[in-house]
Amino acid sequence: ENSLPLRTVGMRGVLDGRDRQLQMMESDYTRLAFAGSWHHLSGLVPRLAPPGPRLFSRECVATPTPRPTWRVRCTASAGSAPPRPPQNNTEHHGSMRSPGSHQAYTIQPKVWRGFRGHPIAYDMATLKDTSEDGGPKLSPNTRKMEPALLLNGFGVGSFHQHRLLEELLGNDDLSKEHANRAFFGLDYLGQGKSWPEDCDDGESPTEKGLRYCGSTWVSQIVGFLEDVVLPHSADADSGAPRKAHLVGNSVGGHLAVFVAASRPDLVASVTLLNATPFWGLNLPGWSGHLPAPALAKRTGRFLFDRIRDYNTIREYLKACYGNAAAFDEQLVQDIRACTNGPGGHAAFASILWSPPVKVSLPDLQEDAEWSKGSALETAAASEQADFEACLQALQCDVLLAFGGADPWCKPAFAKRMLQRLSRRRLELQQRYVELSGVGHCPNHEAPKAVAQVLTAWLQQRGDEAGEVTSLVPAGGVVVEEEWGKTVMTERAESEIEVTWADRLATNFL
Repeated sequence: ENSLPLRTVGMRGVLDGRDRQLQMMESDYTRLAFAGSWHHLSGLVPRLAPPGPRLFSRECVATPTPRPTWRVRCTASAGSAPPRPPQNNTEHHGSMRSPGSHQAYTIQPKVWRGFRGHPIAYDMATLKDTSEDGGPKLSPNTRKMEPALLLNGFGVGSFHQHRLLEELLGNDDLSKEHANRAFFGLDYLGQGKSWPEDCDDGESPTEKGLRYCGSTWVSQIVGFLEDVVLPHSADADSGAPRKAHLVGNSVGGHLAVFVAASRPDLVASVTLLNATPFWGLNLPGWSGHLPAPALAKRTGRFLFDRIRDYNTIREYLKACYGNAAAFDEQLVQDIRACTNGPGGHAAFASILWSPPVKVSLPDLQEDAEWSKGSALETAAASEQADFEACLQALQCDVLLAFGGADPWCKPAFAKRMLQRLSRRRLELQQRYVELSGVGHCPNHEAPKAVAQVLTAWLQQRGDEAGEVTSLVPAGGVVVEEEWGKTVMTERAESEIEVTWADRLATNFL
């Protein structure tokens, strides 16, 4: 364990076979204590616990290697603004090898300014197109697979999807099924690294009139699909945009349902990972459009400062993860970093007061027979479709993969969603896979299991999809995560057990 007098703003790790390297970049930090598998920036950043073998190990050595690398940023923990997304879309090309595998892939952080002029941070992940590092050498004539957009839960950024991406693209057995598929991650406006420029507690010209709500994020996702995701994966022959697969955790699943219901022309399938069935408190006295009135501003500031407290974040994670060993201090730091900017308090107040999402549905005349007389027909006529109406309106196949130990979005909610989905046309599929012992964030807590079932799901949705088969072998399959085992079981809606308390809660909410 050595103490290195280095000046650093971030670390770049090159994972190349067994050799692990760190490239230190200059900035104003004055001392880096390098101990074992993680680092302590004296006086500026609290001690960060080791994140496990995923990124760095005791084989790490300091080196001036200039090659493009995977970057992990260390951020001051208190009183600082959230890190700005890179202004140059090609600032960073990360390459990484998954431990124990032979596939190299890239995660490129980029910025999209197509949503009302705001800098929106996103990631694009693909297999590395070279045979030199063990990845497949793709033919330029190879037809691109339909892309997938990974949608986060509340309070995090696309970094929360990196474990899942590592399994999808870094695992030998799975990556071949995604040889020409792009995966995207997106930070919602007012979350992660996506913020209006020059924030001033809701008072700046770039913030005025904004409402941080589900409807804003649905519009942002639709624009991102149209401007970035689908053009990137356009059909090689016709140049026409193709559809994308949506994979949403928590509120990300909630938003995915509204996007797919209102814009079926953009969406090939939907995967819900412990999706929340409700969002938006719609508190009285304010519409949620910034700037906030005095009472809402004070209330939002008071609550936000307590929710983003380090100990509160830790307790939240302990509650929502089935296995506390699945998260580390780095995740706590990353979540806290999302809240440090001058726009966070106003954004939280706006979220509290904003209403639930309602969208207009496309013309349902073609499906009038199965929607006639239903709540869906009423919602379509009034252009005010809520979450359950949108579920019933989905015109694509839907997979629900739920952690069985989620204290909030329990399998009972999945059962109710499946009941709504079963009212659709017979040829549309809705499937359910349960992950034992896994909590609210299966993409982060059980990335191996989610990657396996998601790969099987996307493979069945492919252009050359054949006979529909089980996503999980009969009787279930045990998956070894780094911090424990989980059992994946595919079940029918009638096989999901629901207690009277769960039934009461789902009906009430």
